[in-house]
Amino acid sequence: MEKPLEIRQFSKKQLTEDRQKTAVTARQSRFEYFNQQRNLEEKITAISQEATGHQASSEQIAEEISNIENQINQRADTALSRFLRRLNLPNKKTEKLKASLKNKKIAGADFARRHQDAQELVEQLQAAKADKTKLATAKKTISDFYQQTQKAWNEYLNEEKQREVVNVVKKYQVIVVHSLHPNWVPGETSLLNQGINWQTKLKIALALEPNIAVSTIRAGDNSSNLIARMGLIIKSGKITHAYHQDAATQAITLKARATPMAGLRGSTGPWGVPEKITEQIEKAITNRAPHSYNELNIESWQTAGFYFCVDDKQNYLGKKGYEDLVDLDEIYQAIQELNLPLYIMKNGELHESKYHPQLKQPYLRDAEEFLNNITGRKLAPEEVLDSRFQISEDKKEVIKQELFTDPPFRCTFPEAEHIKSKLCGEEAYVIIKALNSKNTLTGEIVDSQMFVNDVVGFRANPLNTLSKNLSGETFRKIAEIKQIGNRPLQYFVSNQGTLYKRQWSGQDKCYYLNEESSERLVHDSLTMAELSQLSTAAGKWRKERLAITSFAKYLEAIKNKIEDLFEQYQQAIADNQPKQIAFYKDRIDNFVFHVYGISDRARQCQDNETAEAAFKLASEFMPPEQYQALLKKRFDDNGQFLITEADLA
Repeated sequence: MEKPLEIRQFSKKQLTEDRQKTAVTARQSRFEYFNQQRNLEEKITAISQEATGHQASSEQIAEEISNIENQINQRADTALSRFLRRLNLPNKKTEKLKASLKNKKIAGADFARRHQDAQELVEQLQAAKADKTKLATAKKTISDFYQQTQKAWNEYLNEEKQREVVNVVKKYQVIVVHSLHPNWVPGETSLLNQGINWQTKLKIALALEPNIAVSTIRAGDNSSNLIARMGLIIKSGKITHAYHQDAATQAITLKARATPMAGLRGSTGPWGVPEKITEQIEKAITNRAPHSYNELNIESWQTAGFYFCVDDKQNYLGKKGYEDLVDLDEIYQAIQELNLPLYIMKNGELHESKYHPQLKQPYLRDAEEFLNNITGRKLAPEEVLDSRFQISEDKKEVIKQELFTDPPFRCTFPEAEHIKSKLCGEEAYVIIKALNSKNTLTGEIVDSQMFVNDVVGFRANPLNTLSKNLSGETFRKIAEIKQIGNRPLQYFVSNQGTLYKRQWSGQDKCYYLNEESSERLVHDSLTMAELSQLSTAAGKWRKERLAITSFAKYLEAIKNKIEDLFEQYQQAIADNQPKQIAFYKDRIDNFVFHVYGISDRARQCQDNETAEAAFKLASEFMPPEQYQALLKKRFDDNGQFLITEADLA
């Protein structure tokens, strides 16, 4: 069979269920055959031994018959026998010998018959033993499977060929692009934090080579068919899934994307069964909506260069704060550092670029003339496949070091939740301190116009719709709390005693906090740390106030909750419930990290009483050495949070 090793490996990966069924069927046939062989062998042995016994008995009886016949013959010549015959009287001894002779002959015949029957049965069993039908059935089952596998293998090779980006470009005359939006990150479907600039996205793509989502563009398209008017042109790679619209596939790791639950690639309706990749690609390209974009997921890809689309903006993200294009000078500078070729895209077609920063100045007064002068020869889609751009391994390593010095990634590994709980504990300390000792808080004076000049949006907390006039207020920054992969939280107090929180959540925003909304923030913080049950009744936090009137009461409430969880944890151990054990252990650890966070922030604020009380509580459930070991593992000497490439694998 052609490429038997490859086909076997293919069947293991692609035909797992069929392979298992075949193996079970073949093993059953082989088991039945060899089990039958053992049974037959045992029967043949037993019957052969029995036949041997019958033969021995038959031979012994034949000898006894001969002896009796000799005795009868000898007695016939005696005087007594002759005398009794003349008188017609029976010879009792002779008659007795004749009766015995008759019985012996009957018994001998029976043993001879049994021996013959046993011999015939042995011959039948030996014939059955020689029958290898079941063994042949097992072999045929495997042979049939590999014949089907060979067919599937050939189809697989064809599918593999058809999902190559090179062949898709040539077949459909499309350009495959990965847009790099400069002002948008698609939320939970991305591994990136909000606010990451496009240059960082570019470096991640080139150095880490993640599995990515791409779109196809063809002649006559415009910017409505692009997520962004800037990004990478893909020249090679393998398509793993394809959809005629945005499928919102989610990056699980750098090399894996989760497909959507809704069957966008179904062949029998929206919830249909998956189609072959060739069918997926066909529909993704031909069924794409005229004013939208499709989505294809690719792996093991390479880029031909960077595209800059000169079409007017037409897609849905074209609103203030979400502009999808930056100045060409900015793009040119970034790609020059990487020796990445630049292409101009217009009306769904690619052109060579004649751009140079010096060309820009003479044409600033006439944008159309400028664009015409930077747009070179039009390229057929397959021409970009010949691009020789390839980033060197040395350059990749330099970029990786840069990326993981200040990681732009969301953290999804378990340790991140514990550290988030610690940071939530620090935030809870700041809020409680502000509510109870607002007038004693110290901090550096900041420019009151900072909120207006630097913050994109200024809004009231959702629980308080009052707007706030900043006129005449001065501000002190009382705290800055690190966030994993995001800008730090900042807290301010005005000279009028008003508390403000500044955070980054897609945009830089500032929130005015009154007493009620401050308490709600503590509640939200606790929810993140899995402490939402500190209130006496869920959803009644306004009536049943959280214990934030003092740190002592707050820590007492937390202690009660930890002890309650610890009892459930011990019960799960006693009941040998591994999932419940892990669940309660994780919740307890989150509580403990929250309390350690309170202790750390209190110590920074020289509040030794609270610091010691929190430390004592936390250390009852987790040794300080264990807590410090995790911090050392995840924070460098400058307090920068550490993520490794392995965390994203």
